[in-house]
Amino acid sequence: MATSADQRRGELVAGRYRIMDVLGRGGSAETFRVEDVETGQQLALKELLLGKAADWKVVELFEREATVLAGLSHTAIPRYVDHKQVDGPAGPSFYLVQELAPGRPLTQWLEQGWRADEAAVKEIAEQVLVVLGYLHSLQPPVIHRDLKPQNLIRADDGTIRLVDFGAVQAAIRDPQIGGSTLVGTYGFMAPEQSRGLASPATDFFGLGATLLYLLTRRTIADFPQKNLHVDFRKSVPISPAFAAWLEQMLDPDPAKRFQAAASARRALVTGATSSRRRRVSPWVLATAGAAALAVGAVALRPMLQREGTGNAAAAPTSTASDPELAQIQWLTAIPAHFSAVFSVDVSPDGETIASGSHDGTVKLWNARTGAAIAALAGHAGTVGAVLFAPDGKTLYTADASSVQVWDVSSHQQLRKLVGHPAQVSSVAVTPDGKRLASGGFDGTVRLWDAATGKALLVLTHGAGARVFSVSFSPDGSQLAGSGSDGLINIWNASDGTLLQTLKGHRGGVDRVAFAPDGQTVASVGDDRTLRVWSLRARREIYTRNVPRGEIWAMAISPDGQTIATGGQDGVIRLWSLMTGKVTRAFSDLSHSSGTLSLAFSRDGRLLVTGHGDNYVKSWPLNGGEHVAPTGVSATAGDEDSIERVGWQPLHLAAWDGNLPTLKKLIAEHANIDERNAYGRTPLYLAAKRGNLEAVKLLAASGANVDAPARVDMTPLWPAVQNGNVEVVRWLLDHGADPKHLTAIRQSPLYKAAEQGRAEIAKLILARSVPLNDRDTSEYTPLGIAVKNGHAEVVELLAGQRGIDLNCRNGRKSQLTPLQLAALDGHADIVKVLVAKGANVNDRGGAQWSALQAAQQHGYTSIV
Repeated sequence: MATSADQRRGELVAGRYRIMDVLGRGGSAETFRVEDVETGQQLALKELLLGKAADWKVVELFEREATVLAGLSHTAIPRYVDHKQVDGPAGPSFYLVQELAPGRPLTQWLEQGWRADEAAVKEIAEQVLVVLGYLHSLQPPVIHRDLKPQNLIRADDGTIRLVDFGAVQAAIRDPQIGGSTLVGTYGFMAPEQSRGLASPATDFFGLGATLLYLLTRRTIADFPQKNLHVDFRKSVPISPAFAAWLEQMLDPDPAKRFQAAASARRALVTGATSSRRRRVSPWVLATAGAAALAVGAVALRPMLQREGTGNAAAAPTSTASDPELAQIQWLTAIPAHFSAVFSVDVSPDGETIASGSHDGTVKLWNARTGAAIAALAGHAGTVGAVLFAPDGKTLYTADASSVQVWDVSSHQQLRKLVGHPAQVSSVAVTPDGKRLASGGFDGTVRLWDAATGKALLVLTHGAGARVFSVSFSPDGSQLAGSGSDGLINIWNASDGTLLQTLKGHRGGVDRVAFAPDGQTVASVGDDRTLRVWSLRARREIYTRNVPRGEIWAMAISPDGQTIATGGQDGVIRLWSLMTGKVTRAFSDLSHSSGTLSLAFSRDGRLLVTGHGDNYVKSWPLNGGEHVAPTGVSATAGDEDSIERVGWQPLHLAAWDGNLPTLKKLIAEHANIDERNAYGRTPLYLAAKRGNLEAVKLLAASGANVDAPARVDMTPLWPAVQNGNVEVVRWLLDHGADPKHLTAIRQSPLYKAAEQGRAEIAKLILARSVPLNDRDTSEYTPLGIAVKNGHAEVVELLAGQRGIDLNCRNGRKSQLTPLQLAALDGHADIVKVLVAKGANVNDRGGAQWSALQAAQQHGYTSIV
């Protein structure tokens, strides 16, 4: 029999975890809130008394839960900490320790008076589907099998986390293969679970049952059935579209449910289930998801009335004949947002991607790895446009009522330009960066002084029309605007004089852009056509029609040779601007719910796309695509695939450490410092891979040991990052600069501290390097080592003569190392810093001390 909470409170489990409270009880397991006495961190500990287990399957499931959790990494899944088996006074026990998910189970929210309406449960559904998409994409897929309100933890800010993987199935390769053990919870589990079967669709049934419970406080067992279907429509006041979506989630036949989380999310946002196919413009897509995301009820774009393909048939166009579609050829595929991605852009240096979404956020991503950099909050409704200024220092974003101006390095808002009374759909900036144009659903195009935000001109596009796109000519003298009326207006950008109007599109014109010659304009629209115009001749040059769906996105390459388009069919096409022929076409297998936005990098080697399934993808355009053999994209952060863009034979030999080939190529006078598309030399690649003999051979043959790649990363930097100790030692001994700073001001010492490379940090410190340099995020090597919990590196740095133990860290927070350590519960680091003389009363840039931070978070050992 389980011991009461009072009896066990204060008990030390496994010599480390002190029980504070009971979080929950199951048939043979209990979950406790515990304190890690070594770090002071509060955690969740799940205990199974092996002697009380009903059978060996219970033990197997418990061990499986620990094994699966150890391999998961997602912000919505509490992090695995530890598991072990211990012999105690009550017999052998199995323990599983995780991070404590902030918040309360949804059942507790309901018990305490929280009421879930349609918008609230849709928001929960979107968040859970994001997690399920991650779990189901793993190899093999991870099936939770116990989706229910008790296993969804909701924080005060509405963030949802998924817990309790005790029923998880992680070895599925055939969805029809399952075990004989019945797992799940009656009232929430799918019918096939009673037969021991599970697939991704099983989790969708559990989610649907959970959402229905949140709306009605009744499980599916409490509803009548009609032909084995849950008959709930008369019992819950929800929209017909959402009811149809729930019915598909709860279909008794798993083959008739959604088969992928992305499909379920797409249908939730658009309101279109498998039985309701319809043509949807991108702005209608956003409108359909407004309730789910609670971002306001802005009427974005009316559905254009059209019959099938009638518009296309009436247009005097030629139809594009696509080359054979390339498949799964992106470099990075980032699940960037909770809703459709309406806008993307690439920074002038090619290092950063900006994306804007219907979910009301703008996010910045590392263009090489897909890693998140920052989220820019404070937008009202759909973000219709993102655009980097020509110098890359400023980012312009457009939302439901304004244009916002951001400092890219600090991620701080500089100013807000208010004038449009409705959705701002597009922004453009002159090549000199001095003037900004914005187009909105109020039917106007507005010009602004980019430096001051002063309004300069207001141009009216047309009576009752909405502006979808604006574009400056290369010299900034002319401005084009297009909209829902099918017209393209060309204005004098200085005084607003209307120069000409281009007519021909039979539907809204979603994008318009000037070619580099300044006299050619391209446009795409809902009539499924790409049109190219001559401003000098004041006429259309040619029209091209796509076989399927509207065209929603377009960009012209920097060299003016290529037009890229994307739209409803999910196919990205590259056209020759001169001839109008499709030169390449590519897509993923799911068609990405449509391509809503795209942008070229400034060097034209990369195309970035935003999609209706909330993904941002990057595609190489110089023939160096990475094709994943499994049919899955190269994941964000897959450096191997990124490195291969623009490789020459010398790069490949250096990467593989192939010395005979290296010698042969060098003897044949190959360019020893040849750079790939990311500016990386063969020596850089060899250093990154830890191929010491290749590094020695290249350096002996004249390769520059300090040749900087993009963002000024020399070969020493990736060698430090990857922990290639002998390569680092050799480079330092042979002239590599240990003081070199990258473009984001990260020194080799900083990178060693960030990664916890203590042995490498010792090698660098022996070269008398600066100790207190700050990177662009205002972290010193000591600060970043503390933040990342690298105690050995902290102890090493804290003992250096000249180190600033009380340095400020973080652009906004300006916290001392001691505050950072106390805030994150690093008791061992706190001891080191205090012993070395850190000021325990220094509050840095905060209103609280390290002691107060530890007290607030319950880190008693630190206190």
